[in-house]
Amino acid sequence: MRCIWQGDKLLPALLTTSIGAGSFVLKDNQCGVNANTDTVTVSIVGSTTAKSIQIPIGKPTASSLAYISASPPVIYLKGSGFVESSTVTFQVRDSSGNSLPNVPVTLSLVNATGGVVLEGANIPRNSDSNGQVSGRVIAGTVPTPIRIRAELSDSPAVSTVSSGLSIAVGLPSQQNFSLSQQTINIEGWNYDGTANSYTIVASDRMGNPVPDDTAINFVTEGGGQIASQAFTKSLGGLSSATATFQSSEPRPVNGRVTILAYALR
Repeated sequence: MRCIWQGDKLLPALLTTSIGAGSFVLKDNQCGVNANTDTVTVSIVGSTTAKSIQIPIGKPTASSLAYISASPPVIYLKGSGFVESSTVTFQVRDSSGNSLPNVPVTLSLVNATGGVVLEGANIPRNSDSNGQVSGRVIAGTVPTPIRIRAELSDSPAVSTVSSGLSIAVGLPSQQNFSLSQQTINIEGWNYDGTANSYTIVASDRMGNPVPDDTAINFVTEGGGQIASQAFTKSLGGLSSATATFQSSEPRPVNGRVTILAYALR
């Protein structure tokens, strides 16, 4: 017998007997998710004799909820101009760990610090064909971890809480804005094109890395040419941006060149 919805064989393909009778064990493999009965057909090899029976099968019972993901795991303050929303996903499972579709689940905010919003909060929604339920979280105005509670609408005792989602500040902070140069004194007085580089380490006011592709502008009053813009990139969870420089006219009388780096806050 084959469960047509799952495509899994739940009975032995061949049963051999020497006494004219035989027995087998039927195991349901989530067929009950889609139907209330299944059909077992027995036939004699080498003949057209066959017999079918209808066997009732019960619907699997949801016994647990699992937190799957938050995508993306970090969002930024409302109005920051960076990503401000994340999709949090849970999955409904039976006692064997199989996913269950069409099970009503209710999502709610554990904390709403700073005006965090969960779309469709406290309204039951059915799990999809993969047993998953998702909700979109929109950032508020305060940096904070965010937790979402999922519970079975028909059995609130079965619940779980999300993890791994937080709101970051995102915007560069003046006191966490650091500029360094590769070489302090280059041979650029008599030579054009002598290279140097300038690196900004940019953090928000919480000391966390600013998002990738935060624009940093560079200017100089003379003594060379510097790239007008560089964009932050993360390496090992830390953020920085580097601009290249080359010596050229006009050269200051005292030989000192000033580099200014700035970003929008």
